[in-house]
Amino acid sequence: MALTTEDLKSIKGILDARFDQVDARLDKIDEKFYEVDERFNAVDSTMTSMKTDIQKLQDDVTFIRITQLENGALKTLDDIQKNYSDTYQRYRDGADKFEVAFIDIDNLKKTVTKHSKQIKKLQKA
Repeated sequence: MALTTEDLKSIKGILDARFDQVDARLDKIDEKFYEVDERFNAVDSTMTSMKTDIQKLQDDVTFIRITQLENGALKTLDDIQKNYSDTYQRYRDGADKFEVAFIDIDNLKKTVTKHSKQIKKLQKA
């Protein structure tokens, strides 16, 4: 069966129309793909911005934790220092009293020894 020129033109017309439809659909797919690509770029940009914000928040939280630790530790150290200073002062004052007490005890020993000797002399006489 031989095809005539008109048959071939008719087939060409049908194929051209079909290819035009395919080309139109491919153009629509390209447009949709471009839109999706733009949306992904927007999401990527947003994600990058969010990562930066998250890093800033993490840095701020770290700074706050360090500051709280320092404030708490410094207050605790200050309290310890005050307690030790007060204790030191009491011990120092007590040490001075002990020194006086030791002198008094020494004087008391000497006096008791002297009086003991005097009593023994009086008992012998």
